[in-house]
Amino acid sequence: MKNLIVICLLCGFAFLMNSCAVSKSVEAKVVRDCTGVYVRIDEKDYLVCNKSKLVNFENGDLVLVKSNETDNIDECEGKNDIVCMMYHEHAAVVTVSSIKKVKVRD
Repeated sequence: MKNLIVICLLCGFAFLMNSCAVSKSVEAKVVRDCTGVYVRIDEKDYLVCNKSKLVNFENGDLVLVKSNETDNIDECEGKNDIVCMMYHEHAAVVTVSSIKKVKVRD
Protein backbone atom coordinates (compact mmCIF):
# COMPACT_ATOMS: atom_id res chain seq x y z
CA MET A 1 0.00 0.00 0.00
CA LYS A 2 2.84 2.39 0.85
CA ASN A 3 4.46 1.74 -2.56
CA LEU A 4 1.15 2.47 -4.32
CA ILE A 5 0.87 5.85 -2.57
CA VAL A 6 4.46 6.75 -3.52
CA ILE A 7 3.84 5.76 -7.15
CA CYS A 8 0.62 7.81 -7.26
CA LEU A 9 2.41 10.84 -5.80
CA LEU A 10 5.25 10.53 -8.33
CA CYS A 11 2.81 10.19 -11.23
CA GLY A 12 0.84 13.22 -10.02
CA PHE A 13 4.03 15.27 -9.67
CA ALA A 14 5.20 14.25 -13.16
CA PHE A 15 1.82 15.20 -14.64
CA LEU A 16 1.85 18.56 -12.88
CA MET A 17 5.38 19.38 -14.05
CA ASN A 18 4.54 18.38 -17.63
CA SER A 19 1.37 20.47 -17.73
CA CYS A 20 3.21 23.53 -16.39
CA ALA A 21 5.79 23.32 -19.19
CA VAL A 22 3.18 23.35 -21.98
CA SER A 23 2.23 26.77 -23.24
CA LYS A 24 -1.45 27.34 -23.89
CA SER A 25 -2.92 28.32 -27.22
CA VAL A 26 -3.75 31.97 -27.72
CA GLU A 27 -5.73 33.67 -30.45
CA ALA A 28 -3.59 35.56 -32.92
CA LYS A 29 -3.73 37.14 -36.36
CA VAL A 30 -1.28 36.20 -39.13
CA VAL A 31 0.54 39.23 -40.51
CA ARG A 32 2.66 38.93 -43.65
CA ASP A 33 4.71 41.58 -45.39
CA CYS A 34 7.98 41.74 -47.27
CA THR A 35 9.96 41.60 -44.00
CA GLY A 36 8.58 38.25 -42.84
CA VAL A 37 5.73 36.42 -41.17
CA TYR A 38 4.36 37.55 -37.81
CA VAL A 39 1.65 36.58 -35.36
CA ARG A 40 -0.16 39.51 -33.77
CA ILE A 41 -1.20 38.93 -30.15
CA ASP A 42 -2.70 41.74 -28.07
CA GLU A 43 -1.67 44.41 -30.59
CA LYS A 44 1.98 43.24 -30.56
CA ASP A 45 3.67 41.53 -33.50
CA TYR A 46 5.97 38.54 -32.98
CA LEU A 47 8.34 37.54 -35.78
CA VAL A 48 7.94 33.82 -36.55
CA CYS A 49 11.30 32.08 -36.71
CA ASN A 50 10.00 28.86 -38.31
CA LYS A 51 7.84 30.53 -40.94
CA SER A 52 7.38 27.28 -42.89
CA LYS A 53 4.82 26.30 -40.21
CA LEU A 54 2.62 29.13 -41.52
CA VAL A 55 2.91 28.41 -45.24
CA ASN A 56 -0.79 27.44 -45.44
CA PHE A 57 -1.98 30.59 -43.68
CA GLU A 58 -2.75 33.90 -45.36
CA ASN A 59 -2.37 37.48 -44.17
CA GLY A 60 -5.26 38.27 -41.85
CA ASP A 61 -6.13 34.68 -40.88
CA LEU A 62 -7.19 34.27 -37.26
CA VAL A 63 -5.47 31.34 -35.60
CA LEU A 64 -4.90 29.59 -32.31
CA VAL A 65 -1.16 29.42 -31.81
CA LYS A 66 1.30 27.97 -29.31
CA SER A 67 4.74 29.52 -29.42
CA ASN A 68 7.91 29.96 -27.44
CA GLU A 69 10.21 32.96 -27.48
CA THR A 70 13.59 32.11 -28.97
CA ASP A 71 16.93 33.65 -28.13
CA ASN A 72 18.89 31.97 -30.91
CA ILE A 73 17.93 33.93 -34.01
CA ASP A 74 20.82 32.29 -35.89
CA GLU A 75 18.69 29.13 -36.17
CA CYS A 76 15.75 30.93 -37.82
CA GLU A 77 14.70 30.05 -41.36
CA GLY A 78 15.93 32.59 -43.89
CA LYS A 79 17.53 34.81 -41.27
CA ASN A 80 19.69 36.48 -43.90
CA ASP A 81 16.98 36.86 -46.55
CA ILE A 82 16.83 40.47 -47.70
CA VAL A 83 13.46 41.00 -49.32
CA CYS A 84 12.79 44.70 -48.84
CA MET A 85 14.19 47.75 -47.12
CA MET A 86 11.25 48.12 -44.73
CA TYR A 87 11.43 47.79 -40.93
CA HIS A 88 8.68 45.91 -39.10
CA GLU A 89 8.78 46.47 -35.35
CA HIS A 90 8.24 43.30 -33.33
CA ALA A 91 8.14 42.46 -29.62
CA ALA A 92 10.14 39.24 -29.90
CA VAL A 93 11.14 36.36 -32.14
CA VAL A 94 9.09 33.19 -31.58
CA THR A 95 9.09 29.58 -32.67
CA VAL A 96 5.60 28.24 -33.37
CA SER A 97 4.96 24.77 -31.97
CA SER A 98 1.35 24.43 -33.15
CA ILE A 99 -1.12 26.50 -35.10
CA LYS A 100 -4.76 26.03 -36.09
CA LYS A 101 -7.03 28.27 -38.16
CA VAL A 102 -9.95 29.77 -36.23
CA LYS A 103 -11.58 31.87 -38.92
CA VAL A 104 -10.83 32.76 -42.51
CA ARG A 105 -9.98 36.42 -42.97
CA ASP A 106 -12.75 38.83 -43.96
